[in-house]
Amino acid sequence: MKKISVENAYESGDRLFIKLWYGFSALTLAILVISGSRSIVEYGGVAVLLIFGSVLFYRERWALVDEAFDCDDYLVFRKDHNEFRVPLSNIEGLSRPFANSLHLVTINVARSSQGPKRFTFRAAAESGWFKVPPIYGELQSRISQAKSV
Repeated sequence: MKKISVENAYESGDRLFIKLWYGFSALTLAILVISGSRSIVEYGGVAVLLIFGSVLFYRERWALVDEAFDCDDYLVFRKDHNEFRVPLSNIEGLSRPFANSLHLVTINVARSSQGPKRFTFRAAAESGWFKVPPIYGELQSRISQAKSV
């Protein structure tokens, strides 16, 4: 069993940024309410910031699995004390969200008896900014081989 994921080294900085993002949005909203503003554009701007931030933080922080392991014929994903085994033949495809600047790899599961249909993890071997992590190509070829059998 080979670990193919890594924890976020900047977790504390990310948590601080998330708190600052929501704090700034809440402060802006409070200022708008206190000042008696009735502008839909201003409230809409705050709503866009909240929605955009929530989606972004979910996709690149909160939706990540805790650990990912390669066990030859299947992959094991651990998230919140749950373990999911995904055979390579059940994987529909791989993708790299955010132009892979964060070394993220998303695995889409075609059919799953239990668990999520998508797993995203941070690749263990860094490949540099906007480059494909080595595990991505390796998994892609192994998935193709597993499906052809």
